[in-house]
Amino acid sequence: MHTTSHPLKPLLALALAGGIVISSLSACGGESGSSPDISDGTTSADTADTLAEAVTTEPEETLPADNLPDTDLSGYTFRIYSLDECAKFFYSDVLDGDVVNDAIYQSIMNVEERFGADVQCVIFGSGDGDFNGAINKIILAGDDVFDVAENHDTLSGDSSLKGLYLNILDFPYLDFEQPWYPTNAIDSLTLYGKLFLFSSAMSYKGLHQTRILYMNRKLLDDYGIESPYPDVFDGAWTIDRLMDITRDTYQDLNSNQQVDEEDFFGFTTHQYFDGWMEAFDLNALTKNDAGELVIGINNQRTADIVDKMYSWIVETNDTFIAKKKLSESDIFTAERSIITYGEISTSYMIYRNTEVDYGMLPYPKFDENQSDYISFYTDRFFVVPKTAQNTDNIGFMLEALSSEGYRTIYPAYYEIALKVKYTHDDESVRILDIINDSRMLSFTYVYDNSNLRSIFSGMLNASKPNHDFASYYAKGEKAALKRIDKINEAYQNN
Repeated sequence: MHTTSHPLKPLLALALAGGIVISSLSACGGESGSSPDISDGTTSADTADTLAEAVTTEPEETLPADNLPDTDLSGYTFRIYSLDECAKFFYSDVLDGDVVNDAIYQSIMNVEERFGADVQCVIFGSGDGDFNGAINKIILAGDDVFDVAENHDTLSGDSSLKGLYLNILDFPYLDFEQPWYPTNAIDSLTLYGKLFLFSSAMSYKGLHQTRILYMNRKLLDDYGIESPYPDVFDGAWTIDRLMDITRDTYQDLNSNQQVDEEDFFGFTTHQYFDGWMEAFDLNALTKNDAGELVIGINNQRTADIVDKMYSWIVETNDTFIAKKKLSESDIFTAERSIITYGEISTSYMIYRNTEVDYGMLPYPKFDENQSDYISFYTDRFFVVPKTAQNTDNIGFMLEALSSEGYRTIYPAYYEIALKVKYTHDDESVRILDIINDSRMLSFTYVYDNSNLRSIFSGMLNASKPNHDFASYYAKGEKAALKRIDKINEAYQNN
């Protein structure tokens, strides 16, 4: 190993029993910062003690085993091409005392020792555009540089339409019924029986970038507002309930008679409205009964949702779109927002270093007729070049690393870093399980480049916000249909 230029509760017990945190880690060298700092200054012994406390009441549970045969790959070298700053989410060749980094290292070592393989990471300098171009150039030239590449999500989508990647569903050994593959992601990105973009527990990037909401529990108490946790657990966490919480909360704290970032709000968000369309099960591009890609939002339900969001975001001062000096997390950290937008990663990158008494929430449903919560996430995809020679071994290693990542990387990130150390209340543990089970990659986000991809940003954050969905749709329909034709043709012919 070297570098060149479902609910996850069972995993916590496995993390302790399997010795993810090795007693000698504190003595191991290596560069710090190869992944987000989740050690928080603790030693390996400290972490082990924390883990022991966390699992004393947990019954032993058995994780599902992969179905890979006992095989010796005789030193097979599995090469992953990666942008320099993104390799940290799935690769490490050094122990440095950081919980997640060392779990990644251990995961790779486990696979190498189990199957007699050598995992290598081929590093590209920096810059998503340049890296995507380099991947495409290597494939078109037929050069044998890598077996799998990780790549930017939408750039990967564009490249897949050029016929540069292999259909992963044709590979042996990949078992998409296993929990190390997000079911919603596999289903969403499959079209005409083809899947070109791969997301799994081989990397923690997707979990890291799952969109959620944060609430300030002290402010809820101050305003006499009941916690929304019972609503979440009952399936009744809807946009109406969120609007009720934020109603009549605005305060002009700096007394300048203007709504600005120095005031107090019920809800703050950034200007792109990531995840809201998906949360309400609005998909600009969707599949019809025949499996063909079509437009899926030209209906009254979409218009009703736009009207409601407009009444909340634009017509009241209780909500604020942060797009100037202060971000939504800055306002939330200053305790001038009851609820805000964020990602799972925000909890330990920002809020764990503050005094804010926060809790996590999934995005709400539109109404209770919607069957499930939907938690939007983005990822850097793994792709296999069309020039790949040994697809049997590639499929084998993808399954092995994904399976081991579920056992080793996810426990470190999800159970240790988030649940044990960085959540402030036990209910957040249940919330995280709900969020994880509802994670979805959006086909629309990856492939659509029309204005229908993000109607909330386009309408509510416009220079002149509006809620005339029929007019907005009419302006974007032609471009969307053209894009659909291109996608349908590419998937059918590649």
